Amino acid sequence: MDGHEVLVRAGPVDGAIPFGVSLNGSAFNPIDLSSGSKILAGTSFSVSSMISDDEPGVWGPDAKLQMKIGAVSVTVKQHTEGRLADSRSMLDLSVDGLDAVDSVGGWLGVDGALAAGQAPAE
Repeated sequence: MDGHEVLVRAGPVDGAIPFGVSLNGSAFNPIDLSSGSKILAGTSFSVSSMISDDEPGVWGPDAKLQMKIGAVSVTVKQHTEGRLADSRSMLDLSVDGLDAVDSVGGWLGVDGALAAGQAPAE
């Protein structure tokens, strides 16, 4: 983004290796639990982070990274199931502000984890 590399690492907010953000090859830094913070800002872009509880009762508080480039906003939001050693973290990616949208599938397809199967028994 504007010549900067932004990397995101999944991990439970309360875990030993939490959700973290790396800028330009730096070490991953966890998000401050007490308040969100602006991580990087330029004349036409910003990168900020926060801990949010957008769906109480469904998920616990999770980390969110938002990157704004002009009118386009890219959000990486983590959902965590379970706690501590039993937790599993998933990253959701959303893009807003585009003039046109094409469906993008991936390993799990356009429906995300909704139709995902189970890993085979080992």
